[in-house]
Amino acid sequence: MSGLAVRGLRVQVGSGRNAHVAVDGVDLDVPAGTVVGLVGESGSGKSTLARATVGLVAPVAGRIEYDGEDFAGARGRRLRRLRRRVQLVFQDPRASLDPRMTVGETLAEAATAHRRLGRAARAAEVRRLLEQVQLDPAHAASRPASLSGGQRQRVSLARALAVRPDLIVADEPTAALDVSVQGAVLNLLRDLREQSGLSLLVISHDMAIVRYVSDRVAVMRGGRIVEEGEAAALMASPRNDYTRLLLDAAAGG
Repeated sequence: MSGLAVRGLRVQVGSGRNAHVAVDGVDLDVPAGTVVGLVGESGSGKSTLARATVGLVAPVAGRIEYDGEDFAGARGRRLRRLRRRVQLVFQDPRASLDPRMTVGETLAEAATAHRRLGRAARAAEVRRLLEQVQLDPAHAASRPASLSGGQRQRVSLARALAVRPDLIVADEPTAALDVSVQGAVLNLLRDLREQSGLSLLVISHDMAIVRYVSDRVAVMRGGRIVEEGEAAALMASPRNDYTRLLLDAAAGG
């Protein structure tokens, strides 16, 4: 299967007496061109799984395959090749964007990480990326502190897109945003998939969010996937009590 295939993934965090298994034997597929939502409460292992898929956390067992190539525990050139294929967008762009760099400098740095571009080509690429995430190219001269939360998250998405990845992992992409701009960011994610054929793994504690953007949904609890299926079918007929609890919470919100 082309795309991401996680098999038997086990990730331990902490050490000594504080060590615990955060991801426990997870299987998960994100086929090429699809949007998969991963939903679960805080502490369920979602973010640890996300970090493992981009090489920020090394698993103790299992495989992380992209088009059949295993990148679990990748280092050096293999890690660079992995990050050319998959990019992570964090939930808080204030923490992930360098406040000393302008938006244009941030995007140009990302765009030239894996290819050489002259000055004019870099400027054109920065403009293209900002337009792709529906921001005025004039924001290239801005620094993150002068932008709204929604604008910063769009810059984070543009930075991820700069390396032209196959898959974007969006970890709670709207959690740090006002309710008024959450919908705009979710619509942007849907538009990006439709326009570019990207694969997306969208991670959230909110079933309403993953229901809105996803083709398929996986439900995670206690480090394990407890239910997975096509989004509409899973929402209509959940089999797991925990899934029903998340759906009830979303309906109540």
